[in-house]
Amino acid sequence: MGTLGRPRTVDFMIFFSAFWSILTLFYHHPANEALESSGILFVETYGAYALARWLVRDADDFLALARALFMVIVCLLPFGLFELFTGRPVLIDFLGAFLNVYPNVPHEIRLGMDRVQGTFEHPILFGVFCSTGFALSVYVLGYNQSVTKTMIRAGTVVLSVFISLSSGPLSAIGAQVALTCWDLALKSIRQRWVILFWLFVAAYIAVDILSNRTPLEVLVSYISFNPSTGYVRILIFEYGGAEVMRNPIMGIGFHDWQRLSWMSASVDMFWLVPAMRHGLPAALSLAFGYLYMIVAAGRKKISDERIRAYRTGLVLSLVGLGLAGWGVHYWNATYCLLLFMLGSGAWILNSETAEPSTRADPPRFGRRVR
Repeated sequence: MGTLGRPRTVDFMIFFSAFWSILTLFYHHPANEALESSGILFVETYGAYALARWLVRDADDFLALARALFMVIVCLLPFGLFELFTGRPVLIDFLGAFLNVYPNVPHEIRLGMDRVQGTFEHPILFGVFCSTGFALSVYVLGYNQSVTKTMIRAGTVVLSVFISLSSGPLSAIGAQVALTCWDLALKSIRQRWVILFWLFVAAYIAVDILSNRTPLEVLVSYISFNPSTGYVRILIFEYGGAEVMRNPIMGIGFHDWQRLSWMSASVDMFWLVPAMRHGLPAALSLAFGYLYMIVAAGRKKISDERIRAYRTGLVLSLVGLGLAGWGVHYWNATYCLLLFMLGSGAWILNSETAEPSTRADPPRFGRRVR
């Protein structure tokens, strides 16, 4: 209808991914089962994306979002530290006395400490959630702030991610730290991101030629805490990819997939799950929407320094989420977070002048939340 700016390619890609996923559920399952699953799938996919498109419409709204996300991380951190050293999920235990909560899932001790689950279904999701705040704390909350304040905020996010003791979130935060260092070190070079892209391509080709494993297998093996979990993820990619090739259009729905007898049914790769369940049309449209947001935002000509910084924070946060998705499956709140973050950057694409907001009233996001 145009009330949120003109429609963008990413809007249609996310909508099509949700729409095609719904078709596959009705194709594979009885109508009464497919109806409930497809309803919540559409809400979590396009609903989360559209909610961000409505709430975050300019730089002030994006700043309010970054503040809200950081404050949630800060509030969760003390409880997470207590859980790290005692093994007691204090928030789950407290809220479980009068609410339905996620169970305290069994997980291995790493580095002599308990992996922090927080209020999420699994420690890995707690870490993924916290990792989204790093680039935002540097480029959005840290804009025109002292180096000391910025480092304290960034350190708070890094600590929150670390206590999950999960390789996926740590790889996400590591990528954001590396990209931030690259950006700050080569600030005077305009083509620094183009140079980095071609360096990445060269490294990919070199690994593919020199190693007897694929680059993805090499990456997964090095970022995994436990070599056995890295090996299992490689098998998931092989057998899951074969399942996709057998059912490329409509996927397999919620039916079981073919794998080795000792392998779990869990698929710890977010970018693989939509292809397995709903076919390549749904998976590729979601992936294309994700990549389109990053590339289009990165190529947007922006004159204002503040918005350029906010744009960098958004892109690096999305890159971290995308990288972690190769070793983590996003579901429930974390899945909604990914789609919400995609929608929160559309204002950059729709801003013709890319100038900061000049309105005197409070940000829409903050006012609506209140």
